[in-house]
Formats: sequence, C-alpha cells, structure tokens
Amino acid sequence: MPSKRNIFIWVLGLFLFTAPLTGFGQSKESTLSNRGGNCSIFTPKAFTPNDDGVNDLFTIRSSEHCMPMTFTLKIFDRWGRLVYQTDRINEHWDGNYDGQRVREGVYLWTLSASFENSTSGEVTTLDDKGSIVVLR
Repeated sequence: MPSKRNIFIWVLGLFLFTAPLTGFGQSKESTLSNRGGNCSIFTPKAFTPNDDGVNDLFTIRSSEHCMPMTFTLKIFDRWGRLVYQTDRINEHWDGNYDGQRVREGVYLWTLSASFENSTSGEVTTLDDKGSIVVLR
C-alpha cells in the first residue's frame, strides 16, 4: 500500500512538477507560482473529495512568512454558477455546494489577494484564475 504524503515546496519562481496519482494510471501537474513580489501561492490542479481522508479539500497555500491582508476566492461550475466563496485563506472547499456533493468535472476559480511578507514587509498583490478538477 502506498504511503500518504504531502509535499510542499516553498521556493520563489515558476515550477511545474508531476506526481503520480495512485489508482488513476496517470499523472497530474500542479503549479507553484510567484506572480509578483516575494510571496507565492500553491494551487492544486485536482482533488478527490470522497471522504477517504486523502486529498479531500481544495486548499490554496501561501509561501512561508506571507500573511494575507486581503483574500477572496471564488469557485464556479461550468455554467458560471458560484459554488463556493471565502475571504479566509484557512478555509477549504470540500467539494460541496448547497449541502450536496458537486459532480466530477472541471471547476474554475478566481483569486484576488494581497499578502505581506513578515520578514521583508513587502506587499504582493495577486489577481489570479485557474481550474480545479474534482475526481470522486
């Protein structure tokens, strides 16, 4: 049985890496991006909200020493319906909308945030968008 591990990389720059998803027979890419300033965010490309305790939440993480000053995350289904919204970086989407599990598929997200690096005091403003695949 494969071990359950989380891998976090906190290096400035734009990187692509591939990790095998056991049981799916394929790999998925995730991107660690630095979009202005010295604060980075990590956004996964897929998650599996199936209550098995592994990869059940869509989570956006910021690099070490970066504290959110403002944060708005919105997730939309393929018809443009808002299925999730938060203004807190520590809240995570569990793949539900209105108390029901969403269907498998691609969902779009938008993020508007500003972060302050607690070491340098530099402020980074991010306006970003992407997609997340829900796999059950």
